[in-house]
Amino acid sequence: MRWISKFEDLQLDIVGIIAVLGEASVTRNAQVTSLSWWSSIPRLLPAPQALLEHERKYRLPTAPGIVAGAHSGNIKKEINFFTQLLHQRPLDDYEVELVEVTRNKQVKRASFGPNVYGPLFWASLLGCSMSIALVVLSVIYHDGFALLATIMLSAVSSAVGFGTRWDLVFTEPKIKEERENKMPRSDVIVYYPNGAIRVIRPAYEEIGRLYFQTEHARYKIDDTPYRTLALFSTIMLMAGVVSLANASNILQVSYAAAYVLLNAVYWAVSAVNPCSYHWRHAYKTQVLDIAPLPGPHDSALDHKGVVKTSLRQLRHEWHRFQKSWGLVASAKIARTFADPDIGARTFTAALWTAIVLTGTSQWLNEATAIAPINEAWKSWIREADSNVEAIDLYEGRHQPHRSSRLPRRPTGTNWRFSRAQNDRDARDKRRIIIREKIRGWKYDERLTSILAAHADLTRKPYPDETDDTVEAVPEENSIAADTVATSTVVREHRDVSHLEQPAGRGAGTTSSTSFAGLETEEILRVSSDVEKGND
Repeated sequence: MRWISKFEDLQLDIVGIIAVLGEASVTRNAQVTSLSWWSSIPRLLPAPQALLEHERKYRLPTAPGIVAGAHSGNIKKEINFFTQLLHQRPLDDYEVELVEVTRNKQVKRASFGPNVYGPLFWASLLGCSMSIALVVLSVIYHDGFALLATIMLSAVSSAVGFGTRWDLVFTEPKIKEERENKMPRSDVIVYYPNGAIRVIRPAYEEIGRLYFQTEHARYKIDDTPYRTLALFSTIMLMAGVVSLANASNILQVSYAAAYVLLNAVYWAVSAVNPCSYHWRHAYKTQVLDIAPLPGPHDSALDHKGVVKTSLRQLRHEWHRFQKSWGLVASAKIARTFADPDIGARTFTAALWTAIVLTGTSQWLNEATAIAPINEAWKSWIREADSNVEAIDLYEGRHQPHRSSRLPRRPTGTNWRFSRAQNDRDARDKRRIIIREKIRGWKYDERLTSILAAHADLTRKPYPDETDDTVEAVPEENSIAADTVATSTVVREHRDVSHLEQPAGRGAGTTSSTSFAGLETEEILRVSSDVEKGND
């Protein structure tokens, strides 16, 4: 077995490949990194070539879904990044959540932006420190190739950061003074592909506009200079890798250790939730407890102590862990994870709850296409809208959080607050109780009745559909009339065929065959005419 006898015999030409590994960890947070000033500092960066995209991105990631204004009529067929940033918790199937959004007056920055001094900053600072350390080691060991490799690879990250540097264009809109208190309510409906609905009540109209606004990037340099810079960055990257392959073994080992550590750090940074650690916003969100609609597993609503609340939260987190790691089958999830306090979890219950919370059903239209578009569902939606009273009953609504100069107008729903019993929860928690009159409307039974009333129109059989088990029995008069008509026509054709038979042609097989053909054709024609007459 062969081994090296001394350290100088160790071949480390493959170390240059380590410098271009780790693309996935770097590209996941590439956009938020390019928003910060420290993206242009010289540093070691795993896989810097991954940031040299052929086409730069001008928008932040969007999510599938429908965003609709409950009263304004605004509609957007995607969920912008701002909505994802404010509301990060994924909703279960057909879950309805009511959220109050207010602006943090203590924060003077823009609506949202990067967390400048977050984990990405410290990862970049670590890469810069490693560049300085490798430069010092190259000078100590008098290794020119290692020094050149350090300069080239550090300059690549700096050039890439400068070429992809951009500013976020997303500002809170302003409403004219003459239109204040005249605009429609700014309540927003966010409908998710799994049937969940998030009802958002902004503190004032400007916040509600942000859910429909499109953010875009304004890059520091134009497209042509960016491509030129990308060319030089690629050349420097190749030169750095070649120089690293010719460096001494001690410096190559140092480079290998540095890039292994950097890849581990960037992997950890990319594994965390970017909305929580890499972005920040200037708003406060509070989820308001909703009294659930009556469901098959419901129990009476009562005040829960700290122990029960903690156990419920622990159980919920454990269920989420099981679902995220696939430890429970999908069919078992719906049966096992039923929470008595959640209430009915169906599509109809979700729609009715959202209608009650918004006070209107006008957002369920053909433009949003959330509910089925047929006469039965339209009738149910109209009836649901008529069962929502347009008066608010509340006690001290929004007093702890209300700080807008615009007064809050009635929501159009009939609900009130029920505060908790102890002092701490009385200051921090509020529960919206849907009045018994609205809860008493049998939304599911009414939908079944309406569908049954429209069944004759919506369940017509197709012309080509037949029931093999049931044969239609024709009327006796119709059978007699058809028989007489067919016999008369056959006799007439027999006579005509006999008279028109050529002389000298004997009766034989040919004649009988011709006669049979005429008789068969005439019978088929008469039968067809009779059927058309009956139709």
